[in-house]
Amino acid sequence: MKELNFYTVDPDYIEALQAVDPKVPNIKYETHDKFACGVLFEIAGHEYFAPISSFKRQQKTNFIIKNSKGKPVGCVRFSFMFPIPKGLQVIKDFSAEDPKRKRLLIEELAYCNKHARRIKSKALHVYRTATSGEDAQMAAVCCDFKALERYVRERYGDDRG
Repeated sequence: MKELNFYTVDPDYIEALQAVDPKVPNIKYETHDKFACGVLFEIAGHEYFAPISSFKRQQKTNFIIKNSKGKPVGCVRFSFMFPIPKGLQVIKDFSAEDPKRKRLLIEELAYCNKHARRIKSKALHVYRTATSGEDAQMAAVCCDFKALERYVRERYGDDRG
């Protein structure tokens, strides 16, 4: 199984996605910009990524990330995942972070990779449940994955080659 990684995403791309679906999260913050975990799965030629958040409460649409002491430190937010065309994401550079934050990011990424199978499985489950119409409540809290895919297809073409 391919390892997960953390990625920074082109802010102009995020802004364009937010015009399609306002649930796509902001990535620009005063202290630390938001980043995404991926590749979670590929469907219809679209690679999906989910934002990493400091939110620590378990929900049906997230995966709690714990530090080396087992304490929740954040989560992967599947409800806000989105497709990213190749070239609009870059592997996150931890060396630019202060030592304490760098250590936390390394721990978070290690935890995600230790649980990569569960993360990828849950991400795909959330996607399928939200797009199938079988759970209206889940669909209501998730990004409109199909609308985001249409936008990517129309703007960037079909990646299926």
